[in-house]
Amino acid sequence: MAWLLLTFLKLAWNGPKLKLLRWCGAKVGRNVFISTDVWIDPAFPQLITIEDDVMIGVGVKIALHEFRPQEFRAGRVIIRKGAVIGGFALIGHGVEIGEGAVVAGGAAVGRDVPAGKLAIGNPARIMPLTEAGKEKEQHA
Repeated sequence: MAWLLLTFLKLAWNGPKLKLLRWCGAKVGRNVFISTDVWIDPAFPQLITIEDDVMIGVGVKIALHEFRPQEFRAGRVIIRKGAVIGGFALIGHGVEIGEGAVVAGGAAVGRDVPAGKLAIGNPARIMPLTEAGKEKEQHA
């Protein structure tokens, strides 16, 4: 079953990906878009929750477990309503992406991102999420 999940997540068609994730035990909301070549840990798909209105960019990797020399750890990943995960970002196990938060492309996220914040860089730093329109008004 893992090979089927990994194969479908590489495809461009969104509907079959969402149906297969749900069938594998993932909780997936409405109006979710998962781009091509996304990798979601096939060993524990039941540990991921993706709420409504989420966009996951191309090449994103979401890990739900890890092995260390003396231990095995697994953790739930929750992506809250309206969050955006930029292309090629890495999301570690046990992480919660808050409502309306943005993970910048290429960011490596190993801790929670609060609602309405921006995670950028490797390792990810948490920054305020500013609205581009407000910045333009202030500089005009």
